[in-house]
Amino acid sequence: MPSTRAGSVSPIQPSVFDPVGEEAQEDYHTEPTTAPHSGSADDHEHYDLKPPPPSVSHSNMEQLGIRFFSADHLNIILRDHQASTRFHRFLTQYRPYTLPSLESYVDTQKAVAAIEYANSLADSLPSLTGDIPRPAATVEKSFEERSRLVVQELVDDALPAYLTHRLVQLVTDSLVKEITGNIAPILRDLIPSLAEVYCISDPSLPDNPIVYASEAFYDIGGYQKDFVIGRNCRFLQGPKSSSATVHRLIEALRAGQEITETILN
Repeated sequence: MPSTRAGSVSPIQPSVFDPVGEEAQEDYHTEPTTAPHSGSADDHEHYDLKPPPPSVSHSNMEQLGIRFFSADHLNIILRDHQASTRFHRFLTQYRPYTLPSLESYVDTQKAVAAIEYANSLADSLPSLTGDIPRPAATVEKSFEERSRLVVQELVDDALPAYLTHRLVQLVTDSLVKEITGNIAPILRDLIPSLAEVYCISDPSLPDNPIVYASEAFYDIGGYQKDFVIGRNCRFLQGPKSSSATVHRLIEALRAGQEITETILN
């Protein structure tokens, strides 16, 4: 996404991932959106405030994935007090080693904001000599590079871990409510396919090949069974797949550890 400076805060925009409903004590609450039965003569016109399921194509899914794990999305989270507190609490519990990077990044953004404010004041002052106003302050190259490195660390590790954690919570909660019949109508058309697209690999075999894939996996991916079975799932990776995420997956498999990641294939 465009930015005027490496690591700088871009204008506020809607998050690419907003939890359904308000959150209380880390639980999701999805409420039905059907209008209540009023008992009036217009009962037959009551309606469900349910938008159609979003249209997803390969192109906009790729852009969604890029925005999802971007510095802009990180900045949106940090601007919101509740989201920022939740993010910090998650890192404290699961990624404590990233907290110094987060604190450093927040400090750099404060410094950038102060510099931009000083320059805007300088621009608003009338020139006594008629010369073009000069910036009141500038950012050194070393500062910009440090800011870029810090935000990259967060985007590669802390942000994906947090968003994956939130996705797992949301999907788990939605599936439970679908099973118990408490799912909101707005999600009812989206839930059935959540658990249908998957493949299973066997890490005990050389190169951890895929040994089973669901029919929906073949339908969505467009691959034939003969092409998929027996291959390592790295063939699903694309030029914009996160190398940091791939590295974490490889290390976890080598160590025999459980891991959950979200990756753009």
